[in-house]
Amino acid sequence: LLSLCWATLAWAIDIPPALLDTLKYSGSARVIVQLNLAFTPEGNLGDADAVMAQRAIIAQSQEELLQTLPQHVSTTNVETRFATIPALVMVMDSQTLMQIQDSPLVASLQVDEVDDAAGQTIADQLTAMERVYESSHSAVQTTEVSVSPASARQGDARQLMLDNFQSVGITTSW
Repeated sequence: LLSLCWATLAWAIDIPPALLDTLKYSGSARVIVQLNLAFTPEGNLGDADAVMAQRAIIAQSQEELLQTLPQHVSTTNVETRFATIPALVMVMDSQTLMQIQDSPLVASLQVDEVDDAAGQTIADQLTAMERVYESSHSAVQTTEVSVSPASARQGDARQLMLDNFQSVGITTSW
């Protein structure tokens, strides 16, 4: 029993207070879930096969996480599955949060909040960044991407996307 409790404690991640507040007042929250995967910016992977292999692992891990969730969680709760970074955006209730918190597949949770400097939510920024990355990284060497200083926080999924940009020579500004 002690080892079972230790295993649960070892995997549980911190829940941001803002997420708890949102769930308390509205019953659900839009959350960026970062997966617990080794991640290498795509420009550092070496070749297209390695990029495709990493993307396949990301997709497989996203699906594996979703398969572990309660029956009431459907694919409609998943708003975005990112192809290039180990993250997804979900709308979740407190029951889903408790299950995700204990999953060894999850590295961190981030409340999707409006970044006032950018005028968009973090998830919307990530989605736009992934579109820019996908459409321009092979053809354009210098693309200006602006992200507010708020993204410098520890555990912010935007840093993974910025690492991808920089690894293929796309300039970014803060």
